[in-house]
Amino acid sequence: MAEDKTGPNDDSQPGGEADKTEEPTKRFDADNPNPAETPAPGATPATPAPAATTASVSPDPEVPPQAKGRSRGTLITAVIASIVAVAAIATSVVFYLQYKDKNDILEAQSAARDAMCDYAKTVTSYNYNDLDTFFKNVLDGATGEWKTEFETNSQALRDPLVAGQVQSNGDEVQCGVQSGDTENAVVVAAIGQTITSLGTQNQPQKGQIAVVATMENVDGRWLVSKMDAPLLGS
Repeated sequence: MAEDKTGPNDDSQPGGEADKTEEPTKRFDADNPNPAETPAPGATPATPAPAATTASVSPDPEVPPQAKGRSRGTLITAVIASIVAVAAIATSVVFYLQYKDKNDILEAQSAARDAMCDYAKTVTSYNYNDLDTFFKNVLDGATGEWKTEFETNSQALRDPLVAGQVQSNGDEVQCGVQSGDTENAVVVAAIGQTITSLGTQNQPQKGQIAVVATMENVDGRWLVSKMDAPLLGS
């Protein structure tokens, strides 16, 4: 019979496998960190990668919003500049028309005054020996009411002028515009007059008459349409 050689300290288990002892599980926490996860002394901690950001998308991929804003601003500026320019032009036109109207009136008043000063000498300068020329000159510068009045009375004036051998000379004349525009004007005239006649014993006698004449612009000529004053001195 064979001898059993297996002793009491034999590690063999039935079935032929060695008895394996499990190692206890190690626990890591803040007081006992995991050496594999603890950085080496002097090493720089890794910076976490930045989170991905969502890129803003322009509403219009062809025109950036800034460009659109600038375009609208430029358009508004151009419109405002155009409005200001139109307003300035309109204002200039108004001022020009006002100036032109005023200038035209002043020129018309000046022309009416000069015409009356010349006419004043015409109606106060005559000679009983040539009354036809005198009547013709007076009518040439008259119109309206005054022309009708002078035509009616001219023949009645002839006889006393001839009988009295009256001669008159219009001297210094001073005229001023009382009112007027480009078509009508009222002119006041002070007329110096020297008269000789049988009544003055053929000696010159100076006098002065005042005349208020209404002037009318007829085809560019200033004519007397009304005159308030004695026509002739005695």
